[in-house]
Amino acid sequence: MQPTELERLVERKLKREKELNPLRKKEPNRVRNKTIKLRATEEEKEKILAGMRSAGHGTLNNYILEMVLAGRVVHIDFDGLKESLEPIGSYAQELNKIGGNMNQIAKHMNEAGINQQQVNFFVEEFAKMRQNYDQAQGELIKELHKIRKL
Repeated sequence: MQPTELERLVERKLKREKELNPLRKKEPNRVRNKTIKLRATEEEKEKILAGMRSAGHGTLNNYILEMVLAGRVVHIDFDGLKESLEPIGSYAQELNKIGGNMNQIAKHMNEAGINQQQVNFFVEEFAKMRQNYDQAQGELIKELHKIRKL
């Protein structure tokens, strides 16, 4: 018996699908039968594909599954960090104000002919404040590096 036109058409379509994607299988009893959709920008997609290639994975599905199931997701709560940075920010503002004030004082002293000893005192005090500021800034940078390594 000769196949009908419709049967030939369906057969050609199935053959073409197999040629275009030979790995695609339509298995009703597959183990992974749930779909999860992911949206990404073009740049994000390229990064994911680059990661897949560098990890040596053959399929994006296997790479993403491995990253999600075995990978590590780190969540850092920056609210506490913001609160701890506020005093340093205000300290820096105050230090800048003090520096401006000291410059004005130095200018008036120079114009009024005040002795060099008084000028040196203000410069030394400002240097001490600057040293305290630099030390606090160094501690902050250490804390940020700790957080970054998490």
